[in-house]
Amino acid sequence: MSQSKFTEFLANLGYSEEDISQNLERDTFSYLKPIATEQFYANDICIKYIFIPTANLTTTVFEKHTDLWNENRENVFVVVSEQKTYLLNAKVKPNISNPLHKSIAIENFSYEINSDVFAPEELKRLKETIGKDSVDSAYFFDFVIEKTKQQKTSEVDKDLLLNLIQLRNDLLKIQNAQETIHLLILRCLFIKYLEDRGIYEKDYLVNILKTGSAQRLINAFEQIKRINGDIFKYDEFASDEIHKD
Repeated sequence: MSQSKFTEFLANLGYSEEDISQNLERDTFSYLKPIATEQFYANDICIKYIFIPTANLTTTVFEKHTDLWNENRENVFVVVSEQKTYLLNAKVKPNISNPLHKSIAIENFSYEINSDVFAPEELKRLKETIGKDSVDSAYFFDFVIEKTKQQKTSEVDKDLLLNLIQLRNDLLKIQNAQETIHLLILRCLFIKYLEDRGIYEKDYLVNILKTGSAQRLINAFEQIKRINGDIFKYDEFASDEIHKD
């Protein structure tokens, strides 16, 4: 689907030309809706509509969902492809083997994107569920809350903590050096934070780790220290303390 088709889709949902021109960036349209704190939502809510070509659907849905889940700001997002539209729960952990699993997809909608107009009944259903008027009237949020009552969510903070505990225990089995392991985990987390802030490119840390070079990892820590001398000021370790196993 071309950019013009995505724009047409958004217009059919009730968004004005001004809404679209101000809030459409490449493949993502973001609509900010102020709403009072209530169960699933709080304060200003940003609803993201993301176009993903069918050919890349599963891979890209997983990547987009992972980004939103890690950011931990959005509760839901809408994926638009050539054949279907999906309303997804961003609070459910992404599933790499089945990114559109029923535990993630709150609802889906069929439509003929290649035709000149949407089927009237399907367009009506789209607008009533994920359209601008639905979002503005809060029906959208009521619909999502009702649909997600039975869904098991996995908060990213809890999941991160459990993963860190497991990582610590796995590393201790390899080398009984608790202080070094804690220091290594904290520094790697800080590098990932810098990636998320756009200071380093995506997968900067992963690409270093893939080399298996302890010295490259040490060099990355040293580079951060040159940017801010207070970071890692009192904690030092040598490359021979990091082993590839």
